This record gives sequence, C-alpha cells and structure tokens, in this order.
Amino acid sequence: MAVTDVARSAPATQLQPRFFIPVCLYPHTRYRTRRGIEDLIAKFRLAEFDHLIVVADHLLALDKIVTGRFWNEAAVFEKTRREGGDVFRLIGKVARSEEASDRCRLAYWDEVAESDAFVRFRNRLLAACHGAPDFMAVIERFVDGRVARFGMGADPERERRAEFDYIIGELSMSVYCTEVLGYWNEIWERPLEAGAIDPLRIVYRDFPDIVTTACQRSRTRRRLSFLYDAPRKPLGVPGKEPVPSKEMASGSD
Repeated sequence: MAVTDVARSAPATQLQPRFFIPVCLYPHTRYRTRRGIEDLIAKFRLAEFDHLIVVADHLLALDKIVTGRFWNEAAVFEKTRREGGDVFRLIGKVARSEEASDRCRLAYWDEVAESDAFVRFRNRLLAACHGAPDFMAVIERFVDGRVARFGMGADPERERRAEFDYIIGELSMSVYCTEVLGYWNEIWERPLEAGAIDPLRIVYRDFPDIVTTACQRSRTRRRLSFLYDAPRKPLGVPGKEPVPSKEMASGSD
C-alpha cells in the first residue's frame, strides 16, 4: 500500500478530522483484542473520517534487540512481523464489520518507513535533530538510561543503536504521518505515566524548529488524543527497577 497523501495548508482547527493511529505490539495493548479496536472506532467515529493505522512491528523488534529477547536479528524481525500480521488482520476484520474500512488505510511500519518520501523526510528530520545539540543531549541521556536499565549488556553498542533507532523512528513516523501526510490528529492508546520522558512532547514544546525545518513550512498542526484516559503502567524486567517506557500506543488494563 502506498501512503502518498499530502497535507493541506490550512490550520488543523479548520480541517476535517483525519487520524493517525500507531499500534505498538506490547503484550497488554488493547489493540490485540476485538474490544479495543471497537472502542477505537466508536470513540473517534472512524467510520466517518479518514484514518491511517500503522502497525509498529518494527518497533517491537528493536525493543527486543535492546532487551536481548531474540536469537538473532533476522529472526526477531521475522517473528515480530508474524505477530504484527495477527494484529493487522484483526484490525482489518473489525474495521470491515464496523463499516470503517472505506475510510481506513492500514499499513505495516515498513510499508511507510521504506517509501522514498519517508526516507527523504527522515533524513531531513535527523539532520535537524543533529542541528539542535540540546535536543540530541536529551535523546542520548534517554537512550543511555533505557539501555542501562533494560539492556542485557552483552553488546551495549548494538543495544544503544537499536534504542536510538526506536526513538528516531517513532519521532519520524509521528511527524511524517501528522504533518506531512495530513493525518494531523494522532491517537495514542493511553497517556504516558507521570514523569515519563516523551521525546515527541519535548520536540514540539521546546524545539519546534526541528519539526518545521524537516517539514519545510512555518507551522505545525499535530494534535494528540487518547483512547483511554488511564495512564499505561510502566514496564519492568525481573530484578531491575521498573521505569516508564516510551511506546507510542501501548497500554495495559
């Protein structure tokens, strides 16, 4: 599926709602259940509005590389694609039964991320990030903290690289889908736990020039909504302090 929409120039407040829904594949996400997808369609009236759902199987693979839950890198990407396929097919089935499929564009992560347009955009965004040393310092501290707490330590550089790719990938996908493709209202399953570091919030609040430079225009239009109001619970690993994690769209009941 080619995702090639171009955002209109009007402010978000003047546009008909268009929704971007990233679906991460952590164990307790409600998006693994029919009820969770029905809740999403009903709350945001997705049968009436254009929406893009991206199944983030690639992010799950990167997370497994950080935490050491894999045999080899090729195998972990293959496994998470199969896992993502189950959720992908469930979303499609529920969308059809709820008469929302005509307004739905459903894609795997790589279908968007490997497109020429996305690659060009990601390169611009990454260059803009490197042009803001204070923002990069925040990202590096976040990466170091996550790897120290969740990484297995067998290959720290690989773990850091995977964590950095996760954060930049998450940031790029959100900005690209909302600002460039024009699905300007992003829906997260739940808000992050209080005190969690949120690179997207930081970049929009403190470094908006990164976004406008990458998007090659003077203003932003992204809005953020939540399917459920209760914050997601932090994930932890045995023997280590649980800390808030950074998934875009996962949560637990």
